Amino acid sequence: MPHSLVQRVLVPAAFIFLWSSAYIVVRLSLPDMSPVASLALRFTIATVVLLALVRSAGQPPAVLGRRWPHFVWLGLTLGVTGVVLVVGVAPVPGRSVAAALLAVGGIVCFAVGTIYFRRYCGGGALLAGNAVQMGSAAVLCAVLAATVEPFHVAWTWRLIGSTLYLALAVSVGAMGLFGLMLRARTAGVVSSNFYVIPGLTAVLAWVVLGETLTATAMLGFVVSSVGVWLAQREVA
Repeated sequence: MPHSLVQRVLVPAAFIFLWSSAYIVVRLSLPDMSPVASLALRFTIATVVLLALVRSAGQPPAVLGRRWPHFVWLGLTLGVTGVVLVVGVAPVPGRSVAAALLAVGGIVCFAVGTIYFRRYCGGGALLAGNAVQMGSAAVLCAVLAATVEPFHVAWTWRLIGSTLYLALAVSVGAMGLFGLMLRARTAGVVSSNFYVIPGLTAVLAWVVLGETLTATAMLGFVVSSVGVWLAQREVA
């Protein structure tokens, strides 16, 4: 299979699917654990896994050199803030003006975080950089969970399975693909992938959760998919 096809099609498609599926899995596990605490748990598991991969690959965090603080500062904070805004504070976005504004704020945070990562972190060792990011995210979310939300947890198989999927498939897998894309493409092209995610999430929610799929949502998914395809094609 040509390397260009993998970089231009398969990697973005896998990233979009994994990231979109995260919202569905979060919805499934939301009744079992307070949302920000679940993020802290998810990022902690991802950190442990990444540190094991870093060790097996002989890629200690020290290889980041002077760039390692950039993996902990503004970009990470904005990215985690986006996650909290979208799935933590507003678990059912789109039902009110406030929820819609929170969702938009989350997308803005993702975009700004992407630009910051591309500028300061794109050349770093991928595994070590992701390990530092996930560890920092775990600490930040643990602090937020202890200060901004009432804690509750019910240890069900649904929660365990959802948490493992989110940690391994999304935090390790999708974020690894995200880093690969940022190494090969511009921040603007990589950010364009996020435009497809709301539409695909609506489709997955219809398939998995039985939610209503409106004609407007389906049209938006098709239009955004065409737009992202054109963006990827223009810089090929």
